[in-house]
Amino acid sequence: MKKEYVEHRCHHPLRCGGALRHPAGLCHRLPVHPHRAASPVLRPVRCVSLSAPLPPESLRLPGAPAHAEPRAAAAPAPHRGALHRRLPGGPRLPAQVPAQRPPHLLPRPEGGAGGGRKPPEDRYMMDIFQEVMGGVDQAGSMVWKGNYHSDGSGGGVRGGARSAVHMEEAVRVARLARGCRYSCVMQEWGGKREVMYTAFKALGDSVDYVQVCDSDTVLDPACTIEMLKIMEEDPMVGGVGGDVQILNKYDSWISFLSSVRYWMAFNIERACQSYFGCVQCISGPLGMYRNSLLQRFLEPWYHQTFLGSKCSFGDDRHLTNRVLSFGYKTKYTARSQCQTETPTQYLRWLNQQTRWSKSYFREWLYNALWFHKHSLWMTYESVVTGFFPFFLVATVIHLFYRGRLWNILLFLLTVQLVGMVKATYACFLRGSLVMIFMSLYSLLYMSSLLPSKIFALLTINKAGWGTSGRRKIVVNFIGAVPVTVWATVLLGGVGYTIYCETQEPFSDYEKVLLIAGLILYACYWVVLLVLYLAIVAKRCNKREEQYHLPYAEA
Repeated sequence: MKKEYVEHRCHHPLRCGGALRHPAGLCHRLPVHPHRAASPVLRPVRCVSLSAPLPPESLRLPGAPAHAEPRAAAAPAPHRGALHRRLPGGPRLPAQVPAQRPPHLLPRPEGGAGGGRKPPEDRYMMDIFQEVMGGVDQAGSMVWKGNYHSDGSGGGVRGGARSAVHMEEAVRVARLARGCRYSCVMQEWGGKREVMYTAFKALGDSVDYVQVCDSDTVLDPACTIEMLKIMEEDPMVGGVGGDVQILNKYDSWISFLSSVRYWMAFNIERACQSYFGCVQCISGPLGMYRNSLLQRFLEPWYHQTFLGSKCSFGDDRHLTNRVLSFGYKTKYTARSQCQTETPTQYLRWLNQQTRWSKSYFREWLYNALWFHKHSLWMTYESVVTGFFPFFLVATVIHLFYRGRLWNILLFLLTVQLVGMVKATYACFLRGSLVMIFMSLYSLLYMSSLLPSKIFALLTINKAGWGTSGRRKIVVNFIGAVPVTVWATVLLGGVGYTIYCETQEPFSDYEKVLLIAGLILYACYWVVLLVLYLAIVAKRCNKREEQYHLPYAEA
């Protein structure tokens, strides 16, 4: 029987996607939204979410009594997915949500285990959870002082060292994830990988697919079903990612350039990788994995180490590499979309890129072990992108210290010309003139991203996020060190070349070439800067309430 899918954009407040900021490590029990009942071949699936890692404080849903008591039995409500049919051979139908949750799944009183009051941001997260998930009648929550690897007392737990209380709490978390339609677990902070592990471990083999996203992500209501189509079409697809766009692209010049770079990275580079079934990184803001495969490498993924140190970042790239290591394909679909925030300050962006480069080089070594299991394209692209920064650094240093002024100018013109060709192609492909500014990103790459990659390789074993909260002032200036050193090297090369050139008089032909090249280079920047000021700059520095959210429009 041919499988059919219905395409329907629903804006019901209980949708799996939509304009809300999900907690980090959000996992959905997939795939179908409750209102996608138009097709006779669709069937219901519940959603279970896991909140971002928070301090070990007892939290409750807003509006819950200070001392929760068992709720009176309510009239059984029909399961919201009861109108759907099941996909032949598709994901399993979950059990109906009980009308009354057990006492241990009721909201905890504020100021209980863990003590203290909730910070404003924690209450904000709980308010969102209650509003979107339909209140306490639809959602279950639990405060876990520890996590799967900590009992909440400041020390870890290993194997048989787990206490009876800790084991009982782990069972309660699993029961919550599998027994409630929507669930929220507040656990001891342990990083994004820890909170994702909790979700994966609690779900076990109770679902067929797991969708993940980040805390700063806005999901398109249709993103889940679009990724599910890819997973259902081929059982050898182990993971699929979607099109990640920038939500705050007009906040600053750095966020705007990031937005055009994101479009190129997803709709050209990863689309090409998807054609060969070897997308090398399913981004954290939007991805779906085959759960039966994920459970096979869950423990090695969590306990990943590199040069004797436990890996804290790069969880999404390592998840993708684990899928590829089993010979499964990884895909990309532009029909599944989301919007996410990006740093708006230069130093914060630089620290983020340094962190990403560390995980890239680390995972490059791991990915090389599986070249033989996939298309030759994966080998070719990995080798080219892996060695290109070093080739470029060597070329630049040689030209700036061993060349002539015309060679330096020709190199700068070539960089911008290649960037303009790529930008022009992207303009036609996207149908938007805004992609012409992609050529400006080449200067950002040469001046900032290139030295940060070298610095990331030299400090690859240094753990840490490399960034702070986005609304905090940047106090970590370590990312500016490689940029400063690189600028010193380049300026020194230009000065040295000028000194050498002045020792001999220029010929008339050389003077004409230099003047023409300088005029051409200056005209390029004048035109691009005028266009930027006319089209983009006036829209920058917009506040969040002025963002254009196409997914939230009815």
